[in-house]
Amino acid sequence: MKRKFTAYALSLVLAIGAAVPVLADETVPPEIPEISGEMSEGELPELPEGEAPDGEKPDGEKPGGEAPNGEMPDGEKPEGEKPDGEMPDGEKPEGEAPDGEKPTEEQSDPDNETPFSDILSSSWYYSYVLEAYNAGYISGKTETSFAPNEKITGAQLIVMLFGAEGLTLDSSQSKWYQSAIDWAKENGLITDDLSGFDPDKAITREDVMYILCRYLIYKGKTVDSTGDLSQFNDNSLVSDYAVSSAALLVDEGIISGSDGNLNPKDSLTRAESAVIIVKIIALIK
Repeated sequence: MKRKFTAYALSLVLAIGAAVPVLADETVPPEIPEISGEMSEGELPELPEGEAPDGEKPDGEKPGGEAPNGEMPDGEKPEGEKPDGEMPDGEKPEGEAPDGEKPTEEQSDPDNETPFSDILSSSWYYSYVLEAYNAGYISGKTETSFAPNEKITGAQLIVMLFGAEGLTLDSSQSKWYQSAIDWAKENGLITDDLSGFDPDKAITREDVMYILCRYLIYKGKTVDSTGDLSQFNDNSLVSDYAVSSAALLVDEGIISGSDGNLNPKDSLTRAESAVIIVKIIALIK
């Protein structure tokens, strides 16, 4: 029985072996076709024109945003240099002075013989301001400013007349103009009729006319006048105490109206006052 089983097993193995095909030598792998797009070792893929391999930059450009030698990345400047149009801190473009200063230049109006840079030799009042300044009747608001369009105060008017007398202010007084005001009151230029007079406020035209007329009296000028103010549309606005003074100054050509009006309640500018003072002094002489 044992011998029969062995013969049967052997025949079965031979039968199976005959049915299985003989394989080729398995030690040699089959040839694999190249896959499109893959490169052999050491060969780089062909890139589109103008594009650099990974990690590299086009010619002239440095990696990581760094610019070529001597150049800076876009929008940056070398150390110490400002963006276009700006200068390093503390410097100014050529010809420009530091903040708060102006370039030294010649006086813009070479015909202006006064020290005041805010008036022009072509101004209608220029010759009067120059004459009054040279005679010592007036001074500027500062050493270089006259402020011609600023309204004149009562104190400033009195100080002009005070200066025309060759008198000097007493700096020891409580107010810079006090000695001039005291002089005006003592000599009848300021009276009780000027109830609204305030040396620190802008003075009205009618008060100016009244004070100037009183100054003429102080200087011995006859002030009788039959002048007529009816030519002015606003003549009824002139206060009673100033009517005769206004008429005299109109007759003498010291005061003139504007567009048919005398404007008695308005104020005078410093330039207008300089003109009037010069005319008053000329009338006395």
